[in-house]
Amino acid sequence: MTEKLFVVGNGFDRAHDLPTSYADFKKYIGNTIKKDAGEIIDDTYLVLDDIPHSVMPKIHYGIEETSGILADYYQERKVIYWLIDDIAKRKKQMNWNEFEVYLSGLNFNKILRTWEEDDWNARGLREAVTDISAFFFEWINTIDLSEKYKKEPYSSLIDGKHDYAFSFNYTETLEQLYGMKIGNVCHIHGKREDEKTLQKEKSMTAIGKNNCELIIGFDEKRVNIKKYAGELLGAHTSLIKDTKRMIYKQECFFNKLANSDIKEIYTFGFSFSDVDMPYIKKICSVFEKKIRTKEMTWYLSDYNSIIERIGFRIKLRKSGFKGKIVKYKT
Repeated sequence: MTEKLFVVGNGFDRAHDLPTSYADFKKYIGNTIKKDAGEIIDDTYLVLDDIPHSVMPKIHYGIEETSGILADYYQERKVIYWLIDDIAKRKKQMNWNEFEVYLSGLNFNKILRTWEEDDWNARGLREAVTDISAFFFEWINTIDLSEKYKKEPYSSLIDGKHDYAFSFNYTETLEQLYGMKIGNVCHIHGKREDEKTLQKEKSMTAIGKNNCELIIGFDEKRVNIKKYAGELLGAHTSLIKDTKRMIYKQECFFNKLANSDIKEIYTFGFSFSDVDMPYIKKICSVFEKKIRTKEMTWYLSDYNSIIERIGFRIKLRKSGFKGKIVKYKT
């Protein structure tokens, strides 16, 4: 039986009506701020006209089992919300893949000019920004798959017992809805808790203490910091997608691909963002070593426009794919 590989992006979850867009993440943070402030939660976005006041750096206390963290997560959320909302206004509109890249443009300097520019405030800002991944993890654990179902054309294409998936998502949609084997799905940027009890138990303290691995950041080359480089570089570094490290960690999965009988590759809701192209190059190089990609077919969704598909084709060729590139109907 011929096996297939599916390269899956956020558009796949969105096609299953899952609220996993940048806008959903932003609304979650805003609603959490409203709730903590005792305000009414509605369907509107939180509006922060002014830059929030400074964040107190975390205080770590105790040792081993009795240790803990004192942190003002309410204020951290407000600062993060303002930073994300500020860049959204400057860019006017952001899709999820653009949000990941635009994190490199968080306006640290504007905040520090409003606060008193000193090491204390720089440290508080660094710790708040470092927690973006933790707030993201907290949010993604609220996504409910319990009432979601398979959809076409995916259910006709996916063979859960034999196919493979390279996923940029954090949810277990492929495993839970389509029965794909856990070992055949590579969540390259990490995965949320898939046990409901563990999802509910994840507190901010636990996330910060365990330094969860979900990566939502940007290309390292885009870092631009003017003052307090030591503190703020740490904040940027916490959001960087270290593609080389992630590829190395998933070498076992790439070996599975190399030993498979895959001749067809499908992309579901994947935007071929520049930040993620090293993974596509790795996939192409894996197959080129065994069966040569000229014997393969890469299917692009007709959901994307002709212009988008032309751009995707160019990127695939640059990544070393030599086979057929055709569209399929979604």
